[in-house]
Amino acid sequence: MTDPAINDKDSNNDHMSNDGTMNNTQDPDLTQEEYDTQRNEHMYSSLNMTDEQIQRYETAMRTSMDTWERNNPQKTITIKDRMKIQRDNLVPILDESQFRNYEQWANDNPYRED
Repeated sequence: MTDPAINDKDSNNDHMSNDGTMNNTQDPDLTQEEYDTQRNEHMYSSLNMTDEQIQRYETAMRTSMDTWERNNPQKTITIKDRMKIQRDNLVPILDESQFRNYEQWANDNPYRED
């Protein structure tokens, strides 16, 4: 489930700042998909998510994003909408402690500006 190329990058911490947060300006040439993958991998690790939680989250996010795109043709999703979708999908998946940690993590690691 985990991409070895991402693990190699994570082990080098190329996209991490010294305080453990993501460095959103480190790789400005990343596509949105590459950035999302990198950000998610950091979130999974930071929240100690299980493989089952990751699978449930990824499935829920695909469904939610497909629904958003279908309901909002010709629009670009905003950071606020993206964060709400992420939060809404994590609520039923994370335990209370993980969710509290997610809220802090999300504040420390906001989505980059498109």
